Amino acid sequence: MNNSNLALHIDNDLQIPIDISDYGRKWCFIILTLGLFLILNGTQTTDIYFWSLLIVLVAIHFLAYHFMQSSAENLFYHSLWYFSFVVDLAIVGLLITYSGGLESLFVIAYGILMVSVGVVRPRMKEVVLSSIFSHLGYVATLFLYYGSFNFYTTDTFWTQCLLIAGIFINTVLITRVIQQQQHKLIEAKEEVEELAYDLKEANDELERLSYTDEVTQVYNHRYFYERLEKEVNRSERYNYPLSLLMLDVDNFKTYNDTFGHPAGDKVLRQIGEILNNNVRKHDVVARYGGDEFSIILIDTGQEKALSIAERIRESIAHYKFEEEHQLKRNLTVSIGVAIYPENADSLNELVDKADRALYEVKSQGRNDVKAYYSLLQDLKAEIGSKESQAMEEIESLISIINNRDSYTYAHAERVGKLAATLGETLGLSDQEIKSLKYAAFLHDLGKIEVDAEILNKSGDLNEEEQEAIREIPVHSKQIIEQVDLREVISTVLYHRENYDGSGYPYGLSQNQIPLLARILSLVDSFDAMLSARPYRDPLTLEEAREELMQASGKQFDPELVDSFLNLVFKEGDLSDYRNKVE
Repeated sequence: MNNSNLALHIDNDLQIPIDISDYGRKWCFIILTLGLFLILNGTQTTDIYFWSLLIVLVAIHFLAYHFMQSSAENLFYHSLWYFSFVVDLAIVGLLITYSGGLESLFVIAYGILMVSVGVVRPRMKEVVLSSIFSHLGYVATLFLYYGSFNFYTTDTFWTQCLLIAGIFINTVLITRVIQQQQHKLIEAKEEVEELAYDLKEANDELERLSYTDEVTQVYNHRYFYERLEKEVNRSERYNYPLSLLMLDVDNFKTYNDTFGHPAGDKVLRQIGEILNNNVRKHDVVARYGGDEFSIILIDTGQEKALSIAERIRESIAHYKFEEEHQLKRNLTVSIGVAIYPENADSLNELVDKADRALYEVKSQGRNDVKAYYSLLQDLKAEIGSKESQAMEEIESLISIINNRDSYTYAHAERVGKLAATLGETLGLSDQEIKSLKYAAFLHDLGKIEVDAEILNKSGDLNEEEQEAIREIPVHSKQIIEQVDLREVISTVLYHRENYDGSGYPYGLSQNQIPLLARILSLVDSFDAMLSARPYRDPLTLEEAREELMQASGKQFDPELVDSFLNLVFKEGDLSDYRNKVE
């Protein structure tokens, strides 16, 4: 029931609220009608019988209405309504009886009452009953006033009846039309709301599909970059770290080629489920492409990111994929981790750094987790602004080389770290260790002068191609001379010389080769042995040790080989050498 209110303004300080609900409308009808009656018929104001009967009728009316309010719309409710309608007729009849019968101005009150009835009771059955009650009530009123039924044949009586009936019927018809239109509007509104709901669901589904990888049911490449951009911005705004994991499924190509694409798709879908089960709800798992996945870890630093990455790696390594036992190598994942803003200043740089960390894992045996580390960052922290600018120029050159031979950048960083560790073991000075780090970055700069096809050739090199490779140290020297880092020229130029004099470019031997160049040669070769190259698979640690021992005194300084083996394989420990230098 609507309990809206209006306010009748008497003066600036006083307001009388007027209730316009059904209950209030009846009060307004009675009060206004009675007030008009008293103005026009002041002589009746002292008639005790009139007031007694009026008070009784009003009390009965509102008592009936009170019970109506507390009742459901059943037979009792409708009976009470018609009863209160008869009481309303009696109140109007009382006013007409005391104000002139057919000549009374209050005949119009019947019209007003019937309009009210026509609005709330417009159905045919209700119209007939209301009309009968109204007509009988008016006849009874006039009979009480005239004392006979002579009025029943007068033109005035029937004119008034037809007027009231016309008002009533028109109200009913208008009400029915309004109700029908209202019903249509409600139906149309419900239909529109239903269509809007269906459209929203369809749009939500289309949006979900546009952001979902069809095979794995995780987010796709497009959504990954859109979300990463938002999360990088949030990381800046709220000053918290953001971790990015780049994952590659090891041995997936072999599995896919062996068992077919449907089986491969099933594996990717299962890996997607494992990834989602090992991260939080607000983290983002996406298929980056092919057999690569990416995970955005929100408000997560390196330590926690590495823990999550290791949990994922173990979960996949222990998962029993269908038909996996038929392969020589199980399906595992390699994971690279980078942190924003610790490792990167932009979205693209963050992806690049995580990808570099992933590549390093792939090149060092797979099924492992690696956080991005930049030796260049450490070097910049140690050197002055002039040298720092030179290192940035060198990094740009290495990045160019890396685009042609993706092995170069990560290899340079690993060699720099391991060479510095060996230098510390040998008791080198800080300046010598610093030069070793520089040399690690610079020793492959000459590759920029060699065709990418030669660098990535899987077969044997011909004589001309071998000569191009032999010229790399010389090209590196020429580039270094341009950036004013002359203290490392000899280390870079001679690091391809062999201890027995069989190396290049000048065929130096033993102590003719600078110590730092002999160290770089040993560490550079060792890392290459453990890395996957286009022309061969990586060696195992045991195989690499055998290679070093066989080359001791020939390619490498035997004393350095002994020191290096003690460092990396101390007391027969064959743990991954990367753990020695992290």
